[in-house]
Amino acid sequence: MTTHSEHFADALSLYVGRHGIGVEAVSLMTGIPARTIYGIIRKEMRANVEHVMLLLKHLPEAFANMALAGTGLAAQRQETITPNRYETVASLLQTSGLCGTFIADGKICHVETAQLKRHLNDQLPAWIGFARTELEASRS
Repeated sequence: MTTHSEHFADALSLYVGRHGIGVEAVSLMTGIPARTIYGIIRKEMRANVEHVMLLLKHLPEAFANMALAGTGLAAQRQETITPNRYETVASLLQTSGLCGTFIADGKICHVETAQLKRHLNDQLPAWIGFARTELEASRS
């Protein structure tokens, strides 16, 4: 009998292979090291809760449905709340400040890179939602 962990690994392997998205791209989106993703796919290691949540959050709903199929559940994305203009500008400035702080010594180390990736992954959906809203408003 297949365990939930094995089913999740199979779904990740199928999604990554079938949809032309590479492990490196998944790593960049999620902040999970590529070596860890390979380990999950090869069933050499189990995805922990943090990995599962990041993968479900950043990969498309089709992956979430494949991953959850073994549990009898299905995924449904919730609509992103679009921040107002001021919140979006504040968020962009915060990110610029974070980048400035990290590069002040002339380089961005691996710890800072990981922090920046997590921050960008958290902020990007709101920025995209805001851009879509503004674009739709300009077309009206």
